Amino acid sequence: MTGVETVTVRPEDGAGRLDRWFKRHYPGLSHGRLEKLLRTGQIRVDGKRAHARDPIAPGQAIRVPPLPETPAAPAKPSAPRARPQDVALLRETVLYRDDWAIAVNKPAGLAVQGGTNTDRHVDALLDGLRFESKERPRLVHRLDKDTSGVLLIARHAAAAAFFTRAFRDKTTRKIYWAITVGLPEIRQGRIDLALARAVAGDRTHPSAAGALRGARHADPWRRQIWRQRRAIGRRCRRARAASACPLAGDPASARRHAVGHRAVAAAYAADVGVLRVRRRRGGPVRRAGTAGMKRVYREAKARPVEGGWGVALDGRPMRTPAKHELIVPSAALAEAIAAEWDAQQDDVRPATMPLTRLAATAIDRTRAQRDQVIAETTKYAGTDLVCYRADHPPELVARQQAEWQPLIDWAMLRYDARLAVTSGIVPQPQSPAALKAFAAAVAAQDDLRLTALHAMTAACGSLVIALALLERHIDAAVAFAVSQLDETFQIEAWGEDAEAAARRQALKEDIAAAARFVQLIDAA
Repeated sequence: MTGVETVTVRPEDGAGRLDRWFKRHYPGLSHGRLEKLLRTGQIRVDGKRAHARDPIAPGQAIRVPPLPETPAAPAKPSAPRARPQDVALLRETVLYRDDWAIAVNKPAGLAVQGGTNTDRHVDALLDGLRFESKERPRLVHRLDKDTSGVLLIARHAAAAAFFTRAFRDKTTRKIYWAITVGLPEIRQGRIDLALARAVAGDRTHPSAAGALRGARHADPWRRQIWRQRRAIGRRCRRARAASACPLAGDPASARRHAVGHRAVAAAYAADVGVLRVRRRRGGPVRRAGTAGMKRVYREAKARPVEGGWGVALDGRPMRTPAKHELIVPSAALAEAIAAEWDAQQDDVRPATMPLTRLAATAIDRTRAQRDQVIAETTKYAGTDLVCYRADHPPELVARQQAEWQPLIDWAMLRYDARLAVTSGIVPQPQSPAALKAFAAAVAAQDDLRLTALHAMTAACGSLVIALALLERHIDAAVAFAVSQLDETFQIEAWGEDAEAAARRQALKEDIAAAARFVQLIDAA
């Protein structure tokens, strides 16, 4: 390439990192050379300087300077040629195909990826599933060799990024069927035991699971790795618990708030029961911020200070974990925060003080990372919960239409943002005008309201619901109900276990606390 050119990221490229985009389109450009071009400003995204790790999205313009000719790629060892009969067999297993995905019924005995002495696998046969497409299909998840079932394959980079994120964030539900000896009395629950493989025709001894659990640490090297992992986990829990305010974008917090597009899973709720299998944990699991400290103050009072209202503990100004003085705009909010501190007993437990945590987050985190918080919150508009509907059963379809469509209509009138609605899990791109309108609505909030909006959006899984709650178009109870519509439908069919009930209660409390936080701000 001899001149500067501007390349627009194509929709089929999907969202991803800038360095990976260059690796795909300019394979002859080394990473070191790419970093130098970025440092010197020769490569720009939308006219601005960028970093290799920065995310890019379809529609963005990338300035590419003159680059050396791509050298010939070194010869790679020839892979075993796929047998025509294997390709034909895989094509016969295709259950579904569209522009984004291919679903195949993987038979037992066929590995998904290669390995030692494994030349016959799905990855080697993917070229046979191009179906006139220019791109080679991509694997986004795996099934064991001896497991048969539906294997989802992405047809291009954008689909791969979407499905990979859905599996990683656990917004996609995987259901496993098993043949059991006898009928379990409990239709839904959790198996907290190690898995044992028994030879056909043999009966597994009742103590087999316990023996396997003990043998897990028999090897000294594995025992050392296990201890290191537990030590790292303890340090992470202590670090999270030491702060009274949650980190914006913290993966541990995001998993607790993750609410995905459950339309397809909900569609089969009346026909399928789910057994959740989890690994045995070495210690109790606690929400971040539950660890406390001893109460050493006698009273907490709100008082006027320069710039607003603060809280004093025995006459001393309260400070955030980052040592900033806690100042809020209204007396009502300061008094409510003081009441949280007065309600503490011998131990101060930050988890019971949501208003304090939101105020401290706004001061310590949002103020310093405002652009990041705006971007994270706005991102929900691209795949908003209320835009993804089920196509079965009719009762769920009707309920989603009755509860979600009025919110979409309200957003259209309020922000002049028209959202596209679809059925299933295939992403429906939203118009740039709508995304820009939502971005402007989010950016218009001050630091305190932006913090509350971020918390509402993460808990609801929907920016539309969060904005309606922020502007008091709906209340906290309605926001929780419409955001949990799919879960409620499943609970009505199958009942609710203790773990799901605790998670729903935590989300309900988060939504209510954020809504009350905004109401107290507006009381100024």
